[in-house]
Amino acid sequence: MNSARLIPDTNFLVYLVKYRMLDELGPYNLIVINQIIDELKKLSEGKRGKTKVADRVAASIALTFLKTKKVKIERQNGETDDAILLVAKKRGAAIGTMDKELSKKAEKLNIPVIKIRQKKYLY
Repeated sequence: MNSARLIPDTNFLVYLVKYRMLDELGPYNLIVINQIIDELKKLSEGKRGKTKVADRVAASIALTFLKTKKVKIERQNGETDDAILLVAKKRGAAIGTMDKELSKKAEKLNIPVIKIRQKKYLY
């Protein structure tokens, strides 16, 4: 049985760490695009404006999690949201996001969206 594919965006991964929900990703086959890795690295280094310490730590933990799980990084050109949508459509994957605009774009393209609800459920 194949697990569902999921492409998380940066904030989705950060929130999963903050809410201690990384285990919720168990049933999903993660696909991560290079832009997300770059954003997590910048966030963990505090190079995105006035980054909160908790966000820097969460980004660092997310990077470690992805490395430990040996998640394949898919190279894609362009803006992050566009790359996520393109890869999701191409791979038949859902996207994990808390971003309203990205969610709307995905729904218009019939791409399933997974969100965090009540800091403890994925829906």
